[in-house]
This record gives sequence, C-alpha cells and structure tokens, in this order.
Amino acid sequence: MNHQEAVAYIHSRKRFPSDGSLIRMAPFLEALDHPERKLSFVHIAGTNGKGSTATMLSRALTLSGKKTGLFISPFVLDFRERIQIDGKPIPKDRLAKIVTDLLPLMEEEEKKGHELAEFELDTVVALLYYLEEKCDVVVLEAGVGGRYDATNCIETPLLSVLTGIAYDHTKTLGSTLTEIASNKADIIKGNDAVIYPIQDPEALAAVMKRCAEVGSKLMTPALSAISIQKETLSGTDFLYGGKRFTVRLLGTHQVYNAVTVIEAARALSLADDVISKALETVAFPARMEVVSQDPLLVIDGAHNFHGMTALFASVKKLLPPRYAVILGIMEDKDYKDAVLLASQNAARVCTVTVDNYRAMTAEHLKELADTVCGDVIACQSYDEALKRAKEIGCVLVCGSLYLASDIRNMLIPFTD
Repeated sequence: MNHQEAVAYIHSRKRFPSDGSLIRMAPFLEALDHPERKLSFVHIAGTNGKGSTATMLSRALTLSGKKTGLFISPFVLDFRERIQIDGKPIPKDRLAKIVTDLLPLMEEEEKKGHELAEFELDTVVALLYYLEEKCDVVVLEAGVGGRYDATNCIETPLLSVLTGIAYDHTKTLGSTLTEIASNKADIIKGNDAVIYPIQDPEALAAVMKRCAEVGSKLMTPALSAISIQKETLSGTDFLYGGKRFTVRLLGTHQVYNAVTVIEAARALSLADDVISKALETVAFPARMEVVSQDPLLVIDGAHNFHGMTALFASVKKLLPPRYAVILGIMEDKDYKDAVLLASQNAARVCTVTVDNYRAMTAEHLKELADTVCGDVIACQSYDEALKRAKEIGCVLVCGSLYLASDIRNMLIPFTD
C-alpha cells in the first residue's frame, strides 16, 4: 500500500458502536504481543477540550526532553494529525508500512469473525508506531467515552485527565450526566487523576465515586487561584496561584484547559518554566483560530451546546459586536440549543450543509436560526457562505469540525 491507499483502507472500516471496542481489539493486541503494555501513557477523556489539553500537555512533555507520542481524535486537516511524535505527524511511508504489515493479521482475524472498526485500527496503528519509535510517554486521547473506548485497552496510566464533562453521545454513553461521567471516569485505574476545574456537580460526584472505588487521588485546579489579566486575539495572560502564564489558544475556556494542564504537568514532575513555554507556543487548528485579519475570520470546531457556550462566552470578549456566523452542524447532535446560541447575537447567519452524510441541511438550519436572527441565508456552497458572510465584516465559522476543516483547507490549504 502507498499512503493514500492506507488511509482509504482505514476509512473503509465500519463504524461500530464503541461498547464493543475492547472485545474486538483483544485478539489483535494478543497477536501483536501487547504493544500497549510496553508504553507509558497519560490518558485523557471528556466531552470538550480533550484535543487542546492533550496538545498542550504533550508539548510540555516534549520540551522537558521526553520523546512524546500524541494520539488525538478527530483530525482537522490531515489524517496523520491523529498520530504524532513531538508535534510531527506520522510520516506517510511509515503509516503505509504499518497498515500494510497489519493486513495479513486483519484478514486472518476477520475469518474468525473479529473485525476492527476504524477508530480501533487507528489506535492499533498508533500503538505500533509509538513502540517502534521508543516513545518515553504517550498522551492518549479517548474517542468516545472511556469505559469501552478503544484507547482503554491500556493498563494503569501514569496519569488520567478528565476535561469538561457534558451531554454528548447520549445514545452510547447514557442519558444522564452521572452515566456519562461514570463512563468517562473509567480511565482512572488507581493512578492519580486531574479534572477540569468547572464541572456539573452530578458529573463531579461520579468521578469522585470512581476515585474512591479504585483508590485514586483526584486533583482539581482551584478556580479561586485563577486571575485573568488580559485577553486578546494573540492569547490570554493569567495568574494561577500567583504565577504568571500566557496561553496562546484563545478563549476563557482555554485558560481552564491550561490550568488543568499545569496541574497534570506538575503531577508528572515537569518544571513551571517548561509548562509556561508550552502554553505560550502550542498551536491547534480550528480552536478559535484566526485565519485572516482583513476581514477578521475565526474558525472554531465547537459542535455541541457545551462547546458552543464556551465559544460564545469568548466571542463576546474578543470579536467586534457585529459579526456573521457560518453555521453547519451534524443532525445526530443535540443541535437545537447550539443553533440558537450561535445565531442569537449574529448580524447574519449563513447556514451550510456540511459535506458529511450526518449533516443537517442548510434549509433546516435556517428554519431554526430564523427564530432568533433576522438575517439568515441558506447557502448552497461554502464559497457562497464565505462571500455573503464577509459582507458583514467579521466572520465566525462554527458548528462542526468537518466544516472547520473544509473551510480552513479552502483558505489555508494543508501542506505536508
């Protein structure tokens, strides 16, 4: 296989419910002599903020001198973003070779009725790559939930990190916050854990219960120790426990992600000067990312109400009062409140049908947005949406990581 064929093969895999991942992965890991048992991990789960948190923490580990793997999901610009070492994506030839080498095992196990889903295969490929490269530590982001997620094949990690927990994937994880948080908290296995400082009491109680059951120490950044000094489109300066930090990723919610990273990094015995440099220098596409200054155009991957709430709290502080929103969202999300939140203060909303089979139509989105915004246009293409949104001036793209990826690649084509 070449690189393109390998990626196409991965994407051709079925999308199974996450509750069977560990069962399906077991024979493959056994046949591969358990690569997951030969690596050290920081395991991250949550509803929103996992990718930003994982990227900041992996950057700190790299700057501390450790060869650091990073596994994130989903990717924004290129599939190989999912599997990185020290900030560099897996080389095309290595990805192709690992997938090619796995083919005989895949075919053999499929004859026995064992078939890996796409994310499960991603996880296996990543584990093999990190082991081949002798990574000192791997920052591993869960896909969906925690309990049955493919990444939960690992044994006790060095540290578990839980980001903000909210309603998402309710068909898979449960209909209550207690169920969702309990599922995600299963990545805690007797090791120390760090949790994002703002949590619903119901979710926090479930995490604390898990820690008590397995004998884990839970560390929570103190909100009272955070003092935001200045927020601009260049980053946010803040004090935490009297020490000054700057986080490059935009938005108040990124400050809370940053203090989660600070506590996690300290738990891993990293120095504050290394942590500070990591926060100042890390970049992550489609996380309130400024891709153009004239006109001001910001892209964000927020795609559920929890994420939208954090995004628009920052929009009020950082964007001019008059702005347009390009909005596309998946139909299988809890979308109604998210659409209303994104539309209610916009001068214009340009709805689009995202290029994905799960996408809500631009026309349906327009019907919802019309109830709170007086200027809504259902656009037939991304080009039309950009043109009509720019007529207002400032533009915000949000609602889906698929949309964020498509628009960003139109404006800043990905180069290897």
